[in-house]
Amino acid sequence: MNNDIERYRSEIQGSVQERVRTALCNPDLSIEQKKKMLKFIRPEQLEFFLKTIPKEVREQIT
Repeated sequence: MNNDIERYRSEIQGSVQERVRTALCNPDLSIEQKKKMLKFIRPEQLEFFLKTIPKEVREQIT
């Protein structure tokens, strides 16, 4: 049962990360909106997540 819950949580977090990554690459969003999107990423995963987005986007929001 715990394995099922952990797998489900992992799948949800992966889905959230993909949606946030897509939003961050959207040129129509302001820098402030992009920074707010980062709140949806778990703090312990944020450093790795930032490495997975394009450098120019990363430079805008950090």
